[in-house]
Amino acid sequence: MVSRMQLGAWMEKMYGTLLRPKLYTCMICKSSIQINQTAPSRPPIPYEQPLLPLMCRKCIHLIPWIDALGCSDCGRAIRCPDCRRHPLQNDGLRANRSVVQYDDRMKQWLAQYKFKGNREYEQIMLNMMQLAYEPLLSTVWGLRTQERQMAKLFKGRLEEILPDFITFVPTTRERLYARGFNQAEQLARALGGKWGRPVIELLARVQDAEKQSKQTRAGREHNMEHAFTLRHTALKLLQKSWALHCTREISGMEEVRLLLIDDVYTTGSTLRACSRQLSSICWGLGCPVSIVSYTWARA
Repeated sequence: MVSRMQLGAWMEKMYGTLLRPKLYTCMICKSSIQINQTAPSRPPIPYEQPLLPLMCRKCIHLIPWIDALGCSDCGRAIRCPDCRRHPLQNDGLRANRSVVQYDDRMKQWLAQYKFKGNREYEQIMLNMMQLAYEPLLSTVWGLRTQERQMAKLFKGRLEEILPDFITFVPTTRERLYARGFNQAEQLARALGGKWGRPVIELLARVQDAEKQSKQTRAGREHNMEHAFTLRHTALKLLQKSWALHCTREISGMEEVRLLLIDDVYTTGSTLRACSRQLSSICWGLGCPVSIVSYTWARA
């Protein structure tokens, strides 16, 4: 039989375990995280609590969030003369929104994921894109018509600004073979799964241009001119998904919302080239299509 002393010691140990702060490890710096530890007295960090299981407060504090738009077209944190000279709308792209500024630290994070295959960074980027989506995309896509608002009265504001479909910037077979994955596709499919939205592979990359980061602006534009094409099944896939979508939604939708995912917006040449191709099949839906790109970082 268990003695009263043994029972007391067991209960003390059990309650001590339950009350002890739950420990996590920061995916970035590998330091310990105590979730229910009282935060120091300071201004709150954006999205701190949702990210705490993944990252420590110190690493979260270093994220250069884009929380104010300097350019309403490309989503840059500062004013952008490029969009004045060459508006995104000229290429069928309504706007771009990005989560963070692409500083040296964010470049290191992306390199860990993209080139070294550290999939923990994918989880971090995915969570960041989820958290920032509503405040960023609400500046582009407003609420739907009153009929749809009534139909989704209890689903919240996020539901009203979610895309109808998601697609992504493709990569070449050679790069896919070398890396084992396309980071834009991974992020797109993860977001689609979280939001319950179809992810459709509409584009193919037919030309492997020189590394974009090494090119001048003119070089980027030239490289991207014929880099992408529509997949031969693109229109059928889009029409099929649209037909299924219409059976669940109220008819009379004023526009179809297509979200184009990539990891980084630099000059916009890649996303512009993709949007030009996507715009050419939008007529097949018999409804205006609003294409918005969404990237993790903005250079």
